[in-house]
Amino acid sequence: MANPTQPYGTVPPGTEQKPIKMAAPDQSPMPSHKAGSKPRIERGVVITSHKLARAASQDLLDKDDLLLLPG
Repeated sequence: MANPTQPYGTVPPGTEQKPIKMAAPDQSPMPSHKAGSKPRIERGVVITSHKLARAASQDLLDKDDLLLLPG
């Protein structure tokens, strides 16, 4: 139920929403892939199970970079 002391559409003092800061993109230069180097899987990429199995078999994964979700 609305608070009768506050006009509709106003925000009580002290509860103003602060602007959301977007995370700055990573400014570090990406290392170019040299001949014979292994491609890296970037963080934040959703990997399906068959891609995960293939990457694991090719030793492209660092287990510290993985976040496994059920499903």
